[in-house]
Amino acid sequence: MKIAMIGGQGHQSYALTALNEIKDCTFVAIAKGSSDENLDNFKLSIAEYTTVPKEYDNWIEMLDKEQPDAVSVAPIFCYHQRISLECIKRGIHVLCEKPVAINIQELDELEEALKNSKSQFIGMHAMRYSRHFHTVKKALDDGLIGKPILINSQKSYSFNATRPQFYKQRSLYGSTLCWVATHAIDWSYWYMGDFEISNAYHTTLCNQGYNDCESAGVIAFQFTTGAVGCINFDFLKAHKDIACRDSCRIAGEKGVLEAAENKAYITTHTEGRKELDLLPQKSFFKDFIDSTHGLDNCLIDTKSTLAVTRLALNARDYADKYRKE
Repeated sequence: MKIAMIGGQGHQSYALTALNEIKDCTFVAIAKGSSDENLDNFKLSIAEYTTVPKEYDNWIEMLDKEQPDAVSVAPIFCYHQRISLECIKRGIHVLCEKPVAINIQELDELEEALKNSKSQFIGMHAMRYSRHFHTVKKALDDGLIGKPILINSQKSYSFNATRPQFYKQRSLYGSTLCWVATHAIDWSYWYMGDFEISNAYHTTLCNQGYNDCESAGVIAFQFTTGAVGCINFDFLKAHKDIACRDSCRIAGEKGVLEAAENKAYITTHTEGRKELDLLPQKSFFKDFIDSTHGLDNCLIDTKSTLAVTRLALNARDYADKYRKE
C-alpha cells in the first residue's frame, strides 16, 4: 500500500508514528496543501521517524504521479475539504485533519461524493484513542452507571503567538469551536449518541491579537434520548500548567464516570470513587489503514466524522448569532 501526506499543519504525527506498524506499506511522498505552505518543520518531524520521501509543491501533481492508496491530509484548514474531495473522487482513502469542512456546503459536497465512492474517509477525532477516554467508553457500554443522563466536558489548549498566522482569519481557520471543541463534541456523540445543539456562545476576548480567532466558548445540547450535555472549550490553558485539562464527567442512573488528567474513574451509589484500569493503547492510523482492508476495528467511521462535523458547524452558527463583539 502506498501512503502519502498532504500538508504539515495538523496532527500528521498520528500517521508518522504508525508507519512502522503497518505491513506492506510504503511512504511515497509529501506535498504542500497550498503553494504558500512551508513544510520545513514538518520535514524535521518526519526525520525523527523515517526518511523524508519525495516532496511535491503541488498536491495534484503528487496524486497524478504517485497514485497513493491512502493519504493523510493536514494543510491549512480551509483546504481540508477540497483536497479530501479530490482524493475521494479518485478512490483514495483519506484520514483528514479536523474540521473536515469549514461550512455546511463543503460538508454536503463531501457527503454526496462519499455516496458513490469506495474510499474510507475518517476525521482526525483522535481523543477516542486516548486511553482514559476509551476506558470510559467501555465502562459506559458495559452498563456500569446504567443509563447516562448528563455529560459535562472540557477541552483546553494553551495559546501563544507561535500559533500559525492563518488562525487570525475565519475563512482560513474555520473557528476555535471547529478546531478545539470538535474533540468534545465527538466524544459526547461517541458516548451517548446523536444530539441537537440548544445554544452556543464564543468570544475573541484576550486572543493576543489573533483577530477572528476565538479564545473560549460554551455549547449546550440535548440528546435524542432526552439526556443533556454541555461543553466548555478554550485557548486559555495556563502555560505553566503541565496537566492534561481535557476531561468529561458522565452522570447516570447508577453513578458517575470521569475521564480526567489521563485517568478514568467511577463512583457509584454503592462504592466510592475508584480508578479504572486503562485499556491498551490502540494505533489510530493503523486502525484506519486496517479499515481500508475491510477490518472493523477503527474507533471512528465516516458516518461519525460527518455527523460530528455537522454538529460543530451548527454550534458555530449559533455562537456567531449570539456573539456580542
